[in-house]
Amino acid sequence: MSSPTTQAQHVEISLLSRGKKVYPLTYNLAYLEITDIKLPDLVLHNGSTLPVTPVGVEVIGKIDGRPKVTYLLGADNLADLGEINTRLKQVMLGSDIERFGLKNQLGDYAVDTEHLAGQTEMQPGEYTILLLSQQVRIHYISGARLDAVEVWVSVRQADEEQVVSLDIPLHFRDDQPPYLFPIRGDVLIMNQPLSYTHHRFGHSQEFAFDVTMTTHDETGTHRTSRPSEAPILADFIIYRQPVHSVADGVVVAVVDLFPEEETVLPGPEITKRLQEMHQRLGPKIGLMHAAYGNYIIVRHAEEEYAFYGHLNEHSMRVKVGDQVKAGQIIALVGGTGNSSEPHLHFELIDRPDLLTANGLPIAFVDFDASRTNQFTKKMNAFWASDRLYWHLPAIGE
Repeated sequence: MSSPTTQAQHVEISLLSRGKKVYPLTYNLAYLEITDIKLPDLVLHNGSTLPVTPVGVEVIGKIDGRPKVTYLLGADNLADLGEINTRLKQVMLGSDIERFGLKNQLGDYAVDTEHLAGQTEMQPGEYTILLLSQQVRIHYISGARLDAVEVWVSVRQADEEQVVSLDIPLHFRDDQPPYLFPIRGDVLIMNQPLSYTHHRFGHSQEFAFDVTMTTHDETGTHRTSRPSEAPILADFIIYRQPVHSVADGVVVAVVDLFPEEETVLPGPEITKRLQEMHQRLGPKIGLMHAAYGNYIIVRHAEEEYAFYGHLNEHSMRVKVGDQVKAGQIIALVGGTGNSSEPHLHFELIDRPDLLTANGLPIAFVDFDASRTNQFTKKMNAFWASDRLYWHLPAIGE
């Protein structure tokens, strides 16, 4: 598709989430620079007096204003917009908006749901949603990283193809504070940002990861728990291990509402059991608390908050307003919330509201980037492996 030059009249394009900021995952591999971008979802609004049909999308990655990579979505890719809009409308207007963080996946959405188009063609005054995050992921490898993205949407209006465009600013975190890793000992880091089907799918969780701990059995195999036909929480190596603050900061949220007796452990029909847990606890403690379990949020800098989730019941060692130091123990690891086994869910976010926050990439001063790959010189978040084993000495050693 070649971008038409005629600008569409009274057709506007904007971000689905009002406060959305796009942070690429970046890393340096030998002489190569890698830029991995999760595109934001967009809203197309027909403010004209004629029907408008989206027929194509062009996503352009740029360096110093020059196009370097282009992704094309044609009419076939957009043919299911009506079905997508119908499903999203049910989600946005339904009572389960917070269930399993559905709004968390959309962010602070800015759509008049009453006027979402029910088909590909938009009537005057209607909106349609372009879920670019689910259709295009930019993973660019070159001698320099991408520094800008532009989106062109082609529409057909009165048998004429026109275009509407949007510049999407990219935000980088090249100079991160000296964050410490929150768990010490033999850790296993999972569900990292490049695992697209997990945390990266969400809005605030784009750069989140999960941490558990391992031991070795007699064959040398890594295990996160001791062998047991009927596991209990104490069988898991990380259970009730200390959680350390990643930096100096102020505690802004402490939630200790999830009873650990409700923790779901690995076993048959775990998905069904997790759903039953949500249905049982959601009305009592709120669906977000049922999903994240017990948690702490610490403010470390302007628009930088650390979130520690799935904590052990009644293990909190801080309260709201407390000043904490880097490395200080703030709680113990549990398995509360939407957890398949005891672990720490960690993410860095730009505001303490989990439903609207942007996820921030985070690197740690006590993690050597070359551990992911011998040629890696620098990275702003974990990237190389979804099962990264690592030993961290105790704080002060």
